[in-house]
Amino acid sequence: DLLRKNIHRKYYDNHEESFVGASPRVIEGHLEHCVETLRQNIMCHGDISLLTNNWVEGRDMPYPNFNTIHTCKKWDTLVEWNMNRDATVEWVDGQGKKVLTPPLKPHHIKGMTTPP
Repeated sequence: DLLRKNIHRKYYDNHEESFVGASPRVIEGHLEHCVETLRQNIMCHGDISLLTNNWVEGRDMPYPNFNTIHTCKKWDTLVEWNMNRDATVEWVDGQGKKVLTPPLKPHHIKGMTTPP
């Protein structure tokens, strides 16, 4: 949601905990992370549903038909999975206070390191 809120920064600069008092570099880092995560998800789970372009009377070029049927995931299942692995950040006076709540059996990825 941070990408959407960044488009409306005039409002969210004073209302979004991620923006209040944050340096442009910190915000840029969050946005880069969002875009990179979206890129990876699109590449790994790309939708191969067809988007056709149809000739429409009165137009010089074919027009895209956005009425493509997609098969969606069960959103509730994804939300539940995510909540069971949540690492919470509590905001106090615009400052993030990390409150990490590990799952009962932590899921660590062997060999995983933080990015540079």
